[in-house]
Amino acid sequence: MRWSAYHELETAGIVKTRRGSGTQVVAPASMADSKEKLVEQARLFATVARPLNATDEEALAAVRHALASSAGSTHTQPHAGRA
Repeated sequence: MRWSAYHELETAGIVKTRRGSGTQVVAPASMADSKEKLVEQARLFATVARPLNATDEEALAAVRHALASSAGSTHTQPHAGRA
């Protein structure tokens, strides 16, 4: 279990593990870096959604559902009309 938790933290970009120097907390990403990662992940999602013949509405509904059901989310949903 312990390795799994470290692996999840590493996958999330919170810690970095290097052989010989252990595990260290990674400096928080800048807001620009975070937005770039978000755009990159959105593009990846779109490339997966298209071959599934999902409409834009279906793909957006899937994202909204994932956001609403994500465990421990502290972010609020955007107001209607905001992107």
